[in-house]
Order: sequence, then C-alpha cells, then structure tokens
Amino acid sequence: MHAAASHVRVDARASAAARPISDRSSLDPLREDAALNRPQASQMLVTTLLDRYDRSGDADDLVEAMQWFDRAWGTDNRAGPA
Repeated sequence: MHAAASHVRVDARASAAARPISDRSSLDPLREDAALNRPQASQMLVTTLLDRYDRSGDADDLVEAMQWFDRAWGTDNRAGPA
C-alpha cells in the first residue's frame, strides 16, 4: 500500500538544485507553478519529466515525475470520492 499522498512533499528548490543548470532554467518555472498547486503546471511538469525519462532512461526523472503526480493526486482528492 502506498503512503498517503498528502505526506509527499516536493521542494521545488531541492529538485532544481539536483539538476544541471541547463535543466534548472527550463523546468524551474513549471516546478514553481506546480508547487503552488496549479494543475496545468503539474500536468505539464509530469509529462515533461516522463518524456525525458522515456528518452534518456534517467530514473531521477521518473522518480521526480511520480513525486509530483502523487502530490497532485493528493491535492485533487482531499475531499474524497464524490
């Protein structure tokens, strides 16, 4: 069983610091907007990270994408099922 998504925290600055400078400039705006719970930014960030994972096979991109996905899932489903 997975941990509750509300316990998943992604620090946009920490994620950015782990990336090369060239990646910081291209993904930081999405990370910052996603950290502010903006659904479109979260979706774009996850999609971009998964695309990069598909191209490079870098597990860090997959892990970060899943962290953002879990965070967005927890934000969208706090009220519970309808």
